[in-house]
Amino acid sequence: MDSANRLEQGLPGSDIGNLTQRLTSFNKFTKKSQDAKKVQRRTESWNPHSRRTSSVKTFLVLMCGFAVWYFSASKQLSKQLSKPSTCNPQKEVKLKTFYKDMRNRSCRQLGTDYGGFYVPYDLKLPENPIMLSFGCGEDISFDIAMAKLYGAVVHLFDPTPKAIVHVKSVLNLVEKRIIPNEIKGKPDQYLAYDGQEHEISAQYNAHEFFQIIRDAKLLTCQFTFHEWALANSDGEMSFLAPESGVSHSLKAGVKTSTSLTVPTKRFETILNKLKLHHVDVLKIDIEGSELDVIPDLIETFARLWKNKQYWPKILFFDMDSLLTHHPAYDEAGGKHALALLEKVGYERMSVVGPGKSDYTLVLKPSNM
Repeated sequence: MDSANRLEQGLPGSDIGNLTQRLTSFNKFTKKSQDAKKVQRRTESWNPHSRRTSSVKTFLVLMCGFAVWYFSASKQLSKQLSKPSTCNPQKEVKLKTFYKDMRNRSCRQLGTDYGGFYVPYDLKLPENPIMLSFGCGEDISFDIAMAKLYGAVVHLFDPTPKAIVHVKSVLNLVEKRIIPNEIKGKPDQYLAYDGQEHEISAQYNAHEFFQIIRDAKLLTCQFTFHEWALANSDGEMSFLAPESGVSHSLKAGVKTSTSLTVPTKRFETILNKLKLHHVDVLKIDIEGSELDVIPDLIETFARLWKNKQYWPKILFFDMDSLLTHHPAYDEAGGKHALALLEKVGYERMSVVGPGKSDYTLVLKPSNM
């Protein structure tokens, strides 16, 4: 058969025949390959080792995803925890006997008769005002009343032993809501955490005192206690211990045979340590040492806070330097110190009770 006929019939030996054979072989090879892949897939579908390998890969992918999420969430949580917590106490207009309306006056008394101060009815303070209270003694009823009435966040300062026990007893009550045990036959005394008997100043009924504080339902975040004394220099000073009572003094004239060395800090140093950029309320009861402190306060106010809106809105001073029976009596010095405060814009509002020297001074609106 000639080439033409072979080519027409696609027989072997012709070009078309050869191409046909090659295509047929290729199709057979492709089919075998596809069949082999099907068999492999079926084998893998029931092969435990293959399935385990696939599961491990999936697990690793999930773990990597979880690690990325956990790192991101932890970083975000860390940022949130680094922010200062907000203290939002509930305010209340009256606090039983730690509050007293004064007739025909522009002020009301906050705290007990012994430890209280007069506060103007129309006093306006920011939300949760910052209050620094120097000199606690054994009656912080005024600080408690300010915390309840204005939602104040109060920093308490006193390095003397009896005051430390008193403040810690009150703060322990605020936290745990447990009133200290009474002492039979001694209504003004209580059994403190140190196992010793302690009193409330001016013979105030101890059980009633602590009950008022418990019922106030204050928050622990409203109080911080520092065992420092306010002075016009940083360092240490010897406090003269009284023969009776709680009030130590830096002034000579106190009849005593013992002294107590305490850490002292300037007002500016305290601001820096506590990272405070302003103070709304300032209370000072430091047994006559106010004469040394007031000039330093005024200088610090003027230098740190050019804008008087950052100055304390109200000042409370127990001016023992104006009490004739006090060892720190210095009438001229006391009057001069008050005059300095009035000169920079504070207005004298009131003096609490006869025979006392508790002054309330408010920053005039024109100076804010």
